[in-house]
Order: sequence, then structure tokens, then C-alpha cells
Amino acid sequence: GTPWSFVNYNIIKEVQLIGLGAPAEYGGFTGVLFNSITKSGSNDFSGMAEAYYVPGGLVSKNTTDRSIEPSSVERWYDTTLQAGGPFIKDKLWYFVSAQYYLNEQSAGGPLRTEESPRFFAKLSWQINPDNKLEIWGEWDRYDITGRGGDAFTPLEATVTEDAPEYVWNFNWSRVINPNMSLNVAYTGYSGYFYLDPASGYDKQGHIDGDTGEASENSTYYYLADRYRHQMVASVSQYSDNFLTGKHDFKYGIELERSRTRSRAGIPGNAYYYEYSEYTYGGTYYPPVTYAYVGYYTYDQKGINHRASAFVQDSWQINDRWTVNPGVRFDFNRGSVPGEGNIFRTQPISPRIGFTFD
Repeated sequence: GTPWSFVNYNIIKEVQLIGLGAPAEYGGFTGVLFNSITKSGSNDFSGMAEAYYVPGGLVSKNTTDRSIEPSSVERWYDTTLQAGGPFIKDKLWYFVSAQYYLNEQSAGGPLRTEESPRFFAKLSWQINPDNKLEIWGEWDRYDITGRGGDAFTPLEATVTEDAPEYVWNFNWSRVINPNMSLNVAYTGYSGYFYLDPASGYDKQGHIDGDTGEASENSTYYYLADRYRHQMVASVSQYSDNFLTGKHDFKYGIELERSRTRSRAGIPGNAYYYEYSEYTYGGTYYPPVTYAYVGYYTYDQKGINHRASAFVQDSWQINDRWTVNPGVRFDFNRGSVPGEGNIFRTQPISPRIGFTFD
């Protein structure tokens, strides 16, 4: 439910958004499908350089009250260099892109620094008039120091985010005849998202119960690992002599294997709320410390296998009516190491739509 690919938007050539009413080719979504086409090289060399910069002096503060001090930007810039062109004209092309993004800001406490380098490279090979191969890879990092810092949370009580990831795609397309084409793709990603306590895993965190100020260390850590591999194959076929009208058929299969691991816990296996002494209603209450020991600690692992098949048609009955029937089959299996399969579904998803001009 969250993005794992923090790509440079400059590499995107075209975007398609699909919502309800999506054809049977698409499944396993609850909101909007986001299809993107990345840029490619051509016979002409082209390039682009771009830079944005916001110095801290351009960002003002309208209060000196520490308890309500707004976020301030100390330094922000975003730079991109990219180029594309031919290795061999009419045969082999390249496209490369590099981006560096930096954002330093404060929420009234320590400096929060976000640093994100991003790289993308793509090769497009026209093997012969009927076969084309595209290969691309993307790498980025999403690293933050001082995450969670504010007027009540100093740097030693924050977490440090470490989040690199890789995305890859191999795509082969073949023209079988003037009315039929084949497309096969292997794609996936690998990455992790770690929130490490700034003062280490052995030191315990403290919170002043009277003021809410944190000290010593963060009160939590979180470690997430994600991997996904997917194979997709589809055939598109056009026919103008099948039944009545014109048909644009598409049918295909998808195979997916993904793996996750999520871990959370408390540095030093405990953190403390400390309250000072006070008197209420004539009764004296001494200082007290509450310890949260082993709270909210887990290590979750899961493996998902999915096989899907679909068939769909865009049937132009006449100049006014177009009907879009389709059906999708999904076979989902979810397992936990040591427990075997714990999730099993086989939904059948029919689709029907029409357009009247």
C-alpha cells in the first residue's frame, strides 16, 4: 500500500491511469492502476540538465515560540542529468538518467536530512523487423537522519532510515503476423526499509512524562524487507471476420512470487516514562517510573505465490456499439515459514462494459 520505487519523474514519457471498469488484464488492485512508460533512446542524441535549489535564507519563520515553531527548510535541491541516443542507428539505443535529491529541514528540533540518489539505464534493441528487446534497471536510496525529530525529540532519540532498492524489467515483443503480436516480460524489485535507533540497539529510551521530552534513544525500531518477481506473457490478436464486427482479443498469463519480512521492537527491550513528585489534594505522590518491557515486538515473514490468466475482447459490433467482455482467473497462495499455506483463494472475475456513440 506504499510506494517502494522512488523514481525520478523525468524518466517517465507517458502515464495511464485506470480505475473501475479496468479490463480483465488488470487485477489485484483496490484503487487506481498506474501504468507508466519510460523514455527510450532514438537515432538522434538528446539530453537534459535540470536543477532546483531553495536556500534556507528564502524560508522565513513567523514565531520564536518553541512549542509551536513551524517546520523550516534549511537546504533543498533536486538535480537531474540524462541523455539518450544510438549505439547503432536503427538497431540499438540507450537512455540513462541520474538524479540527486537533498532536503534538510527542522521541525523545531534537530536537523532532518533526506538524501536520495537515483539512477536509471535502458537499452532498446530492434533485433529484426519482427522482434524487439528492452532491458532497463533502476536503483535508488531513500535515506533519512533525524527522522521523527522535533522540539521534544533530540537527534539521539530519533531513528535513522536506510532504504535502498532495485527495480528491473526485461521485455520482449514479437510481431507474429500483421494481426497478431506476442509480449513477454520479466520484472521485479528488491529492497528494504530500515528504521534504526540513532543511539543503537542496546541503549534504552526515556521520556519525561511531565514535559513529553525524549532522551537517550528511540523507543522503537522497524525493519522491512520486500522482494517480488513477476513473469507476464500476452498475445494480442485482431480479427475482422469472427462472428459479427471487428474484434481485438487479448489473452495472457501472469506468474508472481513475492516475499516479505517485517520486524519491530524496542532498543534494549524496554523504554521508560519518568514522572516527578507532586502533591494533589493534600496527598504527596513520589517520583515514579513506568517501564514498557518487550512491548510491540514481532518478526513476521510471508511468501506469496500467484498465477493468473485472463482473456478479453474489444468487440466493435458496428460504428456505434463497442462491447468489452472479459474474465480473469487468479490463484493465490500465501504461506508462512514453518506453518505452510495459510491463505488460499481462487477468485473468478468477469468483466463487461460497453460504449455507445
